[in-house]
Amino acid sequence: MTNHQKEFNQNEPLEGQPVSSTELEAVRRQELQPATDQKRPNIFIGTLNIVMSPMRAVIDPVKKICYPRLEAHWEEKYKRRFPKHAGKLLIFDLILLFLASTLAVSLVLVYTVLPDIYFADPVSVSLEQPISLVSGQQTELIFNYASGSDLPVRDAQLIVETSVNFVPIATAETEDNFTLDPNRPTRRIYDLGDLSPQAHGRVNLSGQAFGSPGQTLPILLSLTYWEQGRAERTTTSVFYQLPIEATPLSLEMKFEEPFLTDTVSLIQINYENQGESMLPNVIIRLSPPSGFRLTGSRPPTWNTREWHLGNLAPKTTGTIALYGLLKRDSIPSFVVSGLAEIVDGEPRLLNELRLNADTESTGFSLTQDVSGLSSLIPGQETEIFIHYANTGNQTLKNVSISLEATGEYLAESEKFPLIWSPTNESTLSLIPPGATGTLIARLTVAAARTQDELNGKTNPSIKIAATGSYTLEDKPARIFNTDSEITYLPIATIINVDTAALYHTKAGDQLGTGPIPPKAGENTRLWVVLSIDNGSNAVRNTRLTATLMPGVEWVNKTSVTLGRPLTYIAANRELIWEIGDLPAFLGNLQPQATANFEIEVQPQIKNVGQVLKLLDYIKIEGEDTFTGVRVTAQGEPVTSAVRFGSIEAQTGIVQ
Repeated sequence: MTNHQKEFNQNEPLEGQPVSSTELEAVRRQELQPATDQKRPNIFIGTLNIVMSPMRAVIDPVKKICYPRLEAHWEEKYKRRFPKHAGKLLIFDLILLFLASTLAVSLVLVYTVLPDIYFADPVSVSLEQPISLVSGQQTELIFNYASGSDLPVRDAQLIVETSVNFVPIATAETEDNFTLDPNRPTRRIYDLGDLSPQAHGRVNLSGQAFGSPGQTLPILLSLTYWEQGRAERTTTSVFYQLPIEATPLSLEMKFEEPFLTDTVSLIQINYENQGESMLPNVIIRLSPPSGFRLTGSRPPTWNTREWHLGNLAPKTTGTIALYGLLKRDSIPSFVVSGLAEIVDGEPRLLNELRLNADTESTGFSLTQDVSGLSSLIPGQETEIFIHYANTGNQTLKNVSISLEATGEYLAESEKFPLIWSPTNESTLSLIPPGATGTLIARLTVAAARTQDELNGKTNPSIKIAATGSYTLEDKPARIFNTDSEITYLPIATIINVDTAALYHTKAGDQLGTGPIPPKAGENTRLWVVLSIDNGSNAVRNTRLTATLMPGVEWVNKTSVTLGRPLTYIAANRELIWEIGDLPAFLGNLQPQATANFEIEVQPQIKNVGQVLKLLDYIKIEGEDTFTGVRVTAQGEPVTSAVRFGSIEAQTGIVQ
């Protein structure tokens, strides 16, 4: 029985458990069971090995093993050496063997069966008060120490160790004559100095203990000192578990009856500040079972499982109404914790409830899938399949199913929610036990959107969920609600590569050499520019490849604004640009990533009147960091039609 389960006499101090020096570390780890590994004594008797050796071979015939060896031992050890007293000596050895065996059995009983026996130490330490605690309330721990020795002890120290649930409060009295252990912040060392015979005193420690009623505050007290005539310090230790019997923050949790699985049910949490002081920044925290999904609450949650209530004045009450769905076969174990930032601005536990709900099931389930897709791309059209089933033993009546879709990439033509009811889907009027069905809806994803249109939000997605409402045969007046799991469909990014050949800049500065448009038999040099932009998600491991056309020569003059320098493989006329990471919205409100390189071409007579193709098979690909899918794009071939210059030059027709 733990301390908080006992009946307390307000006039008697709490009883502590003595702790030996070998058990100190075990107590610190909250392992209070004493060690049972005791060293057994070894008994050596002259005839022990001779008697025990045949016993290890009892599987052999006794006469073959025992008799010859015992007879040889009798002749050698007794009859030859002591012919007149051999019999007496053998009897004496057997008596010694019996006594040694009895002693061994007694020691085993003492060390393994009988309880530990503690002898009073000449110097003692104890907890005088309190005998119980109120969570979060300031209290004063009073420790007594006394020397019952007839001799003085030197350099005495009182060591007080608590758990992290006790927060000391500095006062003029408690701040004197102690040091903190740097390796254990919850350990305080009080220097008591030399203690004269029969000396006694007390040490006070003020602080606040935190926890829930029914829990305890562990305290380990150790008094260590030098005793005359000893080569090492003597330590006396005692362990206490102070019960937390009350709290200023009361909690109550009520479940809707019946509390149904696979449907949305109500849980009500009532709270009250029963204390005389304000509770600052109160937090109510819900720890539901793994199969529970919170669907809503009043007031709204702070981070889906916490309600930050602010300062709670004395006698203030309140209620949190939360709605959620518990999966069938889940363990309906709920934990509600009440915390407050009473000291140091840290939330600390004041109360905790652990309750199990008595559950039933309606048997109605809803799921949806989007044609097996895990992500979508801008402009895509797809179908949503809503599956429903009645796995219960009652007929469902007047079923209404609603499909909701939200997100920045919903096309403007989409009108959600979509609703199916008995008026437009007759099968929903009655769904008998074992019946299943599927509803189909269409979804259109909007075209690619800019950074401004998405308000700068990266990693967009569309959220889809279905909700069903219905009645049961035996409860026609109550409307039940069941939600599906929410489906999150991330929207993939779109990358793009723009291509161009330049002889002049946009400002008119000349970059190329030779005739423009190109002339047959003459060399013309042009610059090719590849420009990359990206959509709403970052892309990694991005790579661009392209191929130079026959008759086009690589000049080996290049520059890039992102990634590694260009690589040209002459054997297959392939150009490779290892770009690496593309940030989201590259080229939107920030410059594009560009690669520039110079080429040379000499048209043939057969090319006159044609536009030359200079670079083709331009492809960029990478991995969308949000969706995990490979994204690719193709670039338009680069031709002799330059982007800037005279109208004739821009045609690129070979002269």
